[in-house]
Amino acid sequence: FFSPLDLAHALRGEAIYTDFYDNPDEVHRFMNFCAEASIKFAEDLKNKVYKYLGDTEYGTYFFREGINMSEDIACMISPQLYREFGAPYTQKVIDYFGRGYLHCHSRALYIVPELCSLRNVKNIWIATDPNQTEPITVLKDLIAKSNNVCLSIDCESFEMVEKNIDIAKDGNVAFCTPAKSIEEANYNTDFIRKHSRC
Repeated sequence: FFSPLDLAHALRGEAIYTDFYDNPDEVHRFMNFCAEASIKFAEDLKNKVYKYLGDTEYGTYFFREGINMSEDIACMISPQLYREFGAPYTQKVIDYFGRGYLHCHSRALYIVPELCSLRNVKNIWIATDPNQTEPITVLKDLIAKSNNVCLSIDCESFEMVEKNIDIAKDGNVAFCTPAKSIEEANYNTDFIRKHSRC
């Protein structure tokens, strides 16, 4: 789902970036509307999913106990702007559904601590952008700022996981890795389990 900020951008377009400065009170009212709309849309969709997929094994897996939201536009603004215009409204949606699972981008690793400071955020998937710092290369710093939120980190190869596994043990980390075969996937899974704290 869109976060309220992503929905605001979808509805308002690029003007949202100057609205923060030119019309802050109106933006707050608009953001509250976007939070309410996000809740209503997600609730309606969840009801449909439960109705038609509720008795299937994985049909409602990503809908149980929480909401998945994209925070792409948060990656286009400063932490200060996010704290004022994004965080309160994303928090409102998370509070409604109980748990938040968020997505952001590596071009804005500075926003990760802001997302991790929201109540009941359980996971943040940090997508790796081209020509940007790869999250795995700054994993220690990300863990230090994560508030023990699970960080899902993209890895181009499993060697990146093997190289950083000891750092990962200091935090709550999930790796998104490629596997070209079932055997390779089993090896990767066994390696992670062997080094996991759980």
